[in-house]
Amino acid sequence: MMIWQATAALFAISLGWTALMIASRFSRDRVARRNRKLKRAFLTELLPVLEAGDGEAELVDRWRRRGSIMSQAGLEIASLLRGMERAQVQKILTQASWESTVIPMLKSRKVQRRLAAAEALAYLPSRKTTAALLAALKDRHRTVREAAALSLVMNGHPLAIGEILDAVSSKRATYSVRVSQIFSILALRSIKDLSRIALDGDQDTAVRVMAIQALPNAGDYTVLPDIERLAGDGELDVRIAALRCLGRIAHPAAAATVTKGLHDRAWQVRVVAAEAAGRIGLVDQVGRLAELLDDNLWWVRQRSGEALMALGPAGLQALGTLKDGGTARKNRTAALVLSELAG
Repeated sequence: MMIWQATAALFAISLGWTALMIASRFSRDRVARRNRKLKRAFLTELLPVLEAGDGEAELVDRWRRRGSIMSQAGLEIASLLRGMERAQVQKILTQASWESTVIPMLKSRKVQRRLAAAEALAYLPSRKTTAALLAALKDRHRTVREAAALSLVMNGHPLAIGEILDAVSSKRATYSVRVSQIFSILALRSIKDLSRIALDGDQDTAVRVMAIQALPNAGDYTVLPDIERLAGDGELDVRIAALRCLGRIAHPAAAATVTKGLHDRAWQVRVVAAEAAGRIGLVDQVGRLAELLDDNLWWVRQRSGEALMALGPAGLQALGTLKDGGTARKNRTAALVLSELAG
């Protein structure tokens, strides 16, 4: 009898718990729908204010009791605006005491809330924001540290290289959009510091690759020797990134380095070297590119054919000759590239 009573009690408890979970889910969904509706209503009122250039105080007064909604919606639209319109949104959020809503989120137990706060503060610079983001650089989660570092850099804070590297470091660093954005901004401010990160063999390969990828953003040819040096690095990913970088810069001075890449043992390097040869216009490498049409790897053959096509008359003549002669593999690749040009 006691066993049946215990079973019935457990069943009742589980049934009650399931009902509670369902009710909680419905409640969260209802709140989320209400918040989305309120955000749309706020944005509907905000757009005329941005167009007119005034009326911020009246808008804040109407929505003051919904400060959280106003802050969230304002931060979302601030990320899409520039110039005077962003300044207007910042003014509205300041009047709405957005700091009291967003900054405390950096101390939340939930990683996603801390991350959202760190990203949002990129669009609202102030002394309080800077202090809060500097503290967030010591967060235990790398994504939060990266977001805080990016927000500081976007706000113009002179973050030291050491602080940036500490923020993005981890036991197993991987490619990160935020770190790439940080390095892209850094390339415009301090290209030599970025070059030192790329050259530092003690840094994680992923960090070095992201630094290399950002180097062309500055349009500064003084780093060309550093990139050429990196094209001979022992790390495969570093060599690939460096040669791709040389292709983006497309400076004739890199001809010797790109030519060396066309003979690299790694097929991934030969692929990017062929792309770079086409971009730079290495007509003297028509012969080598023609040889690569017989490479064992399809990607090498395809990119070499495309490079020949990019080299103009000399490359097209080589493709035409190979289409009718040479090995079967060269015939097929040349015919494929020429058909793409025709179609």
